[in-house]
Amino acid sequence: MGEREIWLDEIDIVDIGITLVTTVIIIVLSILTLFIGNDILTLAIYDGSRTIFFLSELMGFFTDFVLVMIFVLVSFDIISFRKNLQRISIVILLDILATYAIVLIIKSFFFVPRPYAKFHLHPFAAPFTDSSFPSAHTAVGFSLATTLDYAESKIRYLGWGIAYLIGISRVITGLHYVLDVIVGALIGIFLTLITYFIIHKFLCYQIAKKKF
Repeated sequence: MGEREIWLDEIDIVDIGITLVTTVIIIVLSILTLFIGNDILTLAIYDGSRTIFFLSELMGFFTDFVLVMIFVLVSFDIISFRKNLQRISIVILLDILATYAIVLIIKSFFFVPRPYAKFHLHPFAAPFTDSSFPSAHTAVGFSLATTLDYAESKIRYLGWGIAYLIGISRVITGLHYVLDVIVGALIGIFLTLITYFIIHKFLCYQIAKKKF
């Protein structure tokens, strides 16, 4: 198989090394958050960021436009994978739909006031009034980053960098707690794992018969 036929291969540990490392980091951070305290760590990051010149404002600008940035990058990347256009598009579409569905379901059952509202902070981005838990922005960011990682995309490292910045920006702007971001990241990663498995096992053998 050619280099761009990665979607028909079995999952390679080396190919998804960044995903595995990220998952371990997130699990460690979740343990640390529970040990220190979600509120304490969230406020520490929010207050600490304000000591750095314009950091909060910069993250507010970043988090408002980040999804547009991601989809533009992914669109350009898909174009470079013309032979795999249908396969990658299916995975990305299912990832986004599944991620938002799960996040919305969780939000409907667990309403958590956002940090800026609970602690009377200044939100450094467009404020939301729905449940803070979990972070939908972070979930989508890590879902797309994981997809690019599987595809051995040329922008896979940039995708992960943006995904991390999404999570950080959501806390710095006062829109989410650290735990919201952690759970959102895990949802994005594991839903992509499930989506990739479904695509590989049930669809790829049919798509492989077509010519792109």
